[in-house]
Amino acid sequence: MATINDATKPGTAFPFLKSGAEFRESLRDGREVWYGGELVDDVTTHPALAGGIDVLAEMYDDQLAPETQELVTFVREDGQRVSQAFMVPRSREDLAKRRLCAEHFIRKTFGVFGRQMDMISTTDVGLYWLLPLLREHDPERAESNIGYINWAQENNVMQAAPVADPQGFRSRGTAMGRRGVTFSEKGDKAYDEEIEFLELDGKRLANVLRVIDRNAEGIVVSGAKVVGSVAPQAQELVVSNLAILDPGPDASFYCRIPGGSPGVRMLCRPRVTEETGSLWDHPLNGRGEEMDALVLFEEVFVPWWRVGTLGWTDFTSHYKRFGALEWWHTLTRLTVKAEMFVGLLQIIVDGIGTAHRPGVRALVAEVIEYAEILRGMVIAAEANAQPNADGVWFPDVMKTTAGRAYAIERYPMIIHRLQELAGQGPILRFSRADWDHPMLGPRLEWIYEGIDISAREKNLFMNLLWDLTTSSHAGRVAIFENVNGTPLPYMRERLYTEYDREASMKAVRTFVERAQR
Repeated sequence: MATINDATKPGTAFPFLKSGAEFRESLRDGREVWYGGELVDDVTTHPALAGGIDVLAEMYDDQLAPETQELVTFVREDGQRVSQAFMVPRSREDLAKRRLCAEHFIRKTFGVFGRQMDMISTTDVGLYWLLPLLREHDPERAESNIGYINWAQENNVMQAAPVADPQGFRSRGTAMGRRGVTFSEKGDKAYDEEIEFLELDGKRLANVLRVIDRNAEGIVVSGAKVVGSVAPQAQELVVSNLAILDPGPDASFYCRIPGGSPGVRMLCRPRVTEETGSLWDHPLNGRGEEMDALVLFEEVFVPWWRVGTLGWTDFTSHYKRFGALEWWHTLTRLTVKAEMFVGLLQIIVDGIGTAHRPGVRALVAEVIEYAEILRGMVIAAEANAQPNADGVWFPDVMKTTAGRAYAIERYPMIIHRLQELAGQGPILRFSRADWDHPMLGPRLEWIYEGIDISAREKNLFMNLLWDLTTSSHAGRVAIFENVNGTPLPYMRERLYTEYDREASMKAVRTFVERAQR
């Protein structure tokens, strides 16, 4: 693996850490990104992409800032400081460090970046749970995972993970192309049927993402994935068929692909944040967004050291275990966002003078209850963490799943509470130009003055609430939360099938037996 140290900076105090500027530069890698039918010349300057990249660049700068470095990085056994994103937890204390790092980044984005710089790396680190099994099925690939994690630490990379399949008729395999064949008849077995290709520009695009060739140097993959959140803004893509329950051998793989690799094409959706970029008028949306994209893989070569597994058809069934860190990160993000909702609500009800009303206090208390329950589930999952055979610690899956199910079920109600308690404020907001106007400004200040808060400042908080709850970006975030990782019905099915209820059933039987004596 000759590329292991290709990002080192000899002579610097922290050779394996990038600054925000270096992160931006790393994205100028020749990647093919399309927006609105046009090829993007530079993702770091494009209006739809630059804002989100700037947000991520701030996270990179935090690695080098003295006041945050200890929080977002750690020192390896060899004495080198690297990103917390790829820290493999060897104790509960390590889990707590990962959580505190995540919470710091979450607060920087008010929790709306589902794919911040340390999120998708949790899946790669999660593979350490699987290593004992992977060594039995493919020892060489097991070692390549360890090698990649070391490389990722030393190159300070950020990852995206386009996992889901496009909602096309061919997305369930070529058998679906025959009329009269239903999903229930074929199910996921369709992934192991014959392949169909679209051939354009001398490249083949498979109907379902799969390995179409392999040699001594690596593999060649072809197909497409969605949603590709933050993919145009990240260096690396984690590519697999984790969402397939029963893939065939050629679709059973896990690998990492640089975003600028030949054959990788990313097609972005339209932006949902404001064009103006005014942080005063849009405190949240003015900063930019994580972009979603359709990612096409048209005969993309992947060297073996980047391949985590291949041909092990039972691989995806273990996602419910090695995905534990990823889902815990999601629950942590929802928790921090809920706590920030509480803070924003209290500022608003204090400012508009309604905090003394019992009905208002009860509604705010609902949001507090939501935040506290989520916080309890995060801490419980951490407290009940267990190590695997290699001594790598993972949070409790059942606590995490139950917490996420509760969080996404209640999320629409919490958003409604924010809108309800803000009253008319979000409806009638005024621009900064209005407030700065010599004739309009004084009149607005007089009419809208709050309690212990200026009219102008109150308007600013209403702008934030609008961005969070009612804007197009808020709509995108709400949909994302609802389907991110696992939809609610699947989480409840998992709770039903995996929850250990033997002890409680035994207690009930013992109780009833006493009544029969």
